Amino acid sequence: MPSFRLAPLAAICLAAIASPAAADSLGAARSVAIDNVLKSECSKFYRVNPGEIAAMNFMLREAFGKDDPGFESKVGTETASLRSSMSAVSAKEWCLDQKARLQAVGARKMFQ
Repeated sequence: MPSFRLAPLAAICLAAIASPAAADSLGAARSVAIDNVLKSECSKFYRVNPGEIAAMNFMLREAFGKDDPGFESKVGTETASLRSSMSAVSAKEWCLDQKARLQAVGARKMFQ
């Protein structure tokens, strides 16, 4: 994968690394949870690039999961919260909203 394709992912991860650790760990766990739900649920409605999601999850887990023994538990909690939010609206509506939000911040490669 060319390095210029990872530039937006690296920028997001570097910005997250510069913030306070506890908040970053929870934010990183939420990002991993969103990525996983995009892959498992939203791929029913539009193309989701599993390679981009895997790269993002890898970087987030390397940056935050290694030193946080509760990281995977946070991912599970965040995933449950996301699924609850999704059930409050339709899955398709939730997925389209997430896609629009992510594309607005430059994460277009996740959907190619």
